[in-house]
Amino acid sequence: MNNIFNIRRFGKFMGKEFTERARIILIINVSITFGYIAYVLWETLMDGNPIMSMGARTSFIIFASLLTSVFAPFILYKDINHKKKGVDYITLPVSVNEKFLSMVLISLVVTPLAIFSTLLLADTLAVLIHRPPFGIFIFSKGSGSLSYLLSQISNYSALPFLTFAGNLHFRENKVVKTLLFCAAFWATYIFVVSLVSALLVYEYNDQIQQIIESEGMQNNSSLMENPLATIENFPVLKLFVNIMTAIFTIGVPIGALIFSHFKMRKLQY
Repeated sequence: MNNIFNIRRFGKFMGKEFTERARIILIINVSITFGYIAYVLWETLMDGNPIMSMGARTSFIIFASLLTSVFAPFILYKDINHKKKGVDYITLPVSVNEKFLSMVLISLVVTPLAIFSTLLLADTLAVLIHRPPFGIFIFSKGSGSLSYLLSQISNYSALPFLTFAGNLHFRENKVVKTLLFCAAFWATYIFVVSLVSALLVYEYNDQIQQIIESEGMQNNSSLMENPLATIENFPVLKLFVNIMTAIFTIGVPIGALIFSHFKMRKLQY
């Protein structure tokens, strides 16, 4: 057997994996879709407005999709590293790489995309059938929904990969331990960004003052009061922000995947 990767074997294995979990994915889909419709109706009743804003609907769909990607590994692959139940999975006649890629695609791509597509379809059908309380279509031209979606994906791209790694790393109390780790990681990240930004502002305060004055920002005595006001004109701070953003949106997901693959190769039951 090819222990690295066989595309035909992988396709059959992923189809098997998806078929076994299709019922759970369907239940999640139906539950969230009914929850979305109930949310829209409840909000319109509470606000007294017959039409719910497109922004609120878009936020719900994005949040539901994100939440699904965060918890999908725990729901779909909760027993993968269980001391007894995980034995069946580890003995499947496919390579580690094929198991890993199948798990990544089903947990972080297929399931969240299914939720997102279903909610978007439900919203579109609701608008076609009965426009109030749904108003106009999501992602209509000029709505700004697409740019908002991309920004949210960028802002929270690391979280699903961290929970995916946590599901492989922890064996007991997975959800609690993983979420605590994510909270600690996020707090550390914010602390480092804030600390370094403050040090840069202090070190280059004279230059920043000149930029503020040249930009006509007379209401700001220092960048500390408005740290983003001159970031585009301040190369050092801009470079630092870009580096930290790249680390969070690209480096952390890649690192989490590498760690997850390592944990999967070293699983011992």
